[in-house]
Amino acid sequence: MNRVEEHFINLHQNPEPSFKEFETHKYLFEKLSKLNCQLHQLHPTGIIAFFDFNKAKTYAIRAEMDALPIEEKTNLKYASKNGFMHACGHDAHMSILLGLCENLNSKIVSVNVVAIFQPSEEVYGGALKVLNDNYFQNLKIDAIFGMHLFPKLKYNNFFTSEYLMASATEIDIIIKGKKTHITEDGIDAIKIANEFLSQITVKKDEIFNCGVFKANGQRNIICDNALLECTYRTFGSNLEFLETIKTIAKKIESKTRATISINHRSIPLLKNDLKLVGDMDITILNSGFFQTDDFAYYTKKYNALYSLLGCGN
Repeated sequence: MNRVEEHFINLHQNPEPSFKEFETHKYLFEKLSKLNCQLHQLHPTGIIAFFDFNKAKTYAIRAEMDALPIEEKTNLKYASKNGFMHACGHDAHMSILLGLCENLNSKIVSVNVVAIFQPSEEVYGGALKVLNDNYFQNLKIDAIFGMHLFPKLKYNNFFTSEYLMASATEIDIIIKGKKTHITEDGIDAIKIANEFLSQITVKKDEIFNCGVFKANGQRNIICDNALLECTYRTFGSNLEFLETIKTIAKKIESKTRATISINHRSIPLLKNDLKLVGDMDITILNSGFFQTDDFAYYTKKYNALYSLLGCGN
């Protein structure tokens, strides 16, 4: 078993949720501390390793650390048993980057290298924590690279495109009505929420989904509250869609006397700098995917290239 495979098995067995990757941090830090690099701990769990070869340029490479709250049922000998799972390949990403770090000092390298072990890609905030870190900002990075396993693409081949992953707007819609007995004149937040959703339409190149519908009431009481947690994805601007749902909210408010609040935050479109492909063996795709990744935040500030590694079998 090679070292990368050994790292993969160890990390796969011990998946942890976003911003709570404490054992993952411990494993990575112990391995990295044996190497000739500067280590910076990114509270609470992230790590930045700087390999300074006194070169003119500095390239960064990012791997994610967190896992998902999914029970693993793969029957693998090294399957997780703690209720979380590395279902998105972050264990492989970390293993590949750690293996690269272990080989850097034995290779002739033409650039300085920054290895970013980033917490919380699955939950909002991980990339921003790296980008806002003073140590990271002072490294003067010329370009940043990332990759992701992708089962829909040809095994053991790399792929990318200029616009590789869609932007994602997370939208919370909060509806407040009036609680009364069912025989009285209340304002039913559940009915209003259903009406709101029924009026939302999207174009062919857009995706909208409501994944959470919460309402806390009682069977003989008109419910006065509802929360819709939604996502909107596009390769264009989200401004027109946000204006549309605000207009829907105002019309429903005026008709029903309910109060509707809309809160949102967005992960940007992931736009690659294809000049960084150079002579690397990476296939350029004509279009991207509706998956999203907070690596997109790095592409807003740095020359960046994110690629997909086919793992179809």
